[in-house]
Amino acid sequence: MNVEVIVRIGGREVVTLNHRFSGDSLEIEQQTECFKDRIGQLILTEACSRFDAALRRPCCCGRPMHRKGTRTVTLMSQSGEIEFERTRYRCPECHCWRTPADRRVCSGNHRVTRHLAKQICQLATLKHFTRLEQLMVDQHAVHIGHDNMLRFF
Repeated sequence: MNVEVIVRIGGREVVTLNHRFSGDSLEIEQQTECFKDRIGQLILTEACSRFDAALRRPCCCGRPMHRKGTRTVTLMSQSGEIEFERTRYRCPECHCWRTPADRRVCSGNHRVTRHLAKQICQLATLKHFTRLEQLMVDQHAVHIGHDNMLRFF
């Protein structure tokens, strides 16, 4: 069966996804999960960009910081990896750098979305840490190593 999904965000067509689903019921279910993840990645990427655009210019040392372009960051989300460009600012006095969108999207200094970090922490309270990496793959299809997970605790 052929499926076509047109993703429109704010009236603007972002992408058209086409996929041919085939196989038995298990294979179709796995393909459906991958398809949902792809749509989730598109929506999250757009949402992160909108968060960045809506943020005020930060201040440091009593003055507004200067915009110094954008930088792309890769985040792990429950839908998989996403990339988005966020604005960077630099203080003219102390030369400190800030990226305000990171506070809004990321979990602390980690390159993981807040929702995924919450899922990891909740699962860690139920299961032994040594099994956590495989459980994240099995339950959420997200590959995140023990070293990265340790930073949450």
